Amino acid sequence: MTGIAAALKGWFREPPPSFELRQASARWGTATPRQPRLRLRVTEVIQETPTTRTFVLAAADGGAAPLAYRAGQHLTLLVEAGGTTHRRCYSFSSSPAAGGAPAITVKRMADGTVSRHLHDQVRAGDTLTALEPTGEFTLATDPAAARDLVLVAGGVGITPLISIAETVLRAEPASRVTLLCGNRSEAEIVFRQRLEALARQFSPRLAVHHALDDAPAGWPGL
Repeated sequence: MTGIAAALKGWFREPPPSFELRQASARWGTATPRQPRLRLRVTEVIQETPTTRTFVLAAADGGAAPLAYRAGQHLTLLVEAGGTTHRRCYSFSSSPAAGGAPAITVKRMADGTVSRHLHDQVRAGDTLTALEPTGEFTLATDPAAARDLVLVAGGVGITPLISIAETVLRAEPASRVTLLCGNRSEAEIVFRQRLEALARQFSPRLAVHHALDDAPAGWPGL
């Protein structure tokens, strides 16, 4: 105890620290601008699997410019549920290079407040509120590129990857894409028909391989 007491006594004998009055940082006096809100109308709801739905979107006023986004980006939805505003990010599953309407794909989670609300309450014709598209999980395309792209997805994690894959296939005529998709069961393969259609359209530049945790008898995949 004597050594500890001496150390503490010596510590308190140190001169008080000096302080320097500096100019306040400019950022503390600048308010963060409110992020613009988008009003989006759900034009179609597509049942992809027993637990996964795609929501096709359009500008709510019908006259605004098409929603601009890059493959791999996401929308942040502002959803009122249970008296609280919840924010959730959902990747675009559509390809901006395909010329169709933007879409997000959502898996219904048993404990997911927002995903359950979207699945149980939102129908075609309803309006959603969102922030502008954002995200850096993107891939710049080059019409002159000739590369091999390998994408690995698990479950609904395929949403940004199918957007990237289709965009690359459409924007880079000499590039090839290999897509590895893992799912729990055959019934839960997200975008199965769409992937088959893309594989036919872009053959032989697109190769899709499926792997299942619980594969049925005769399953040809991994």
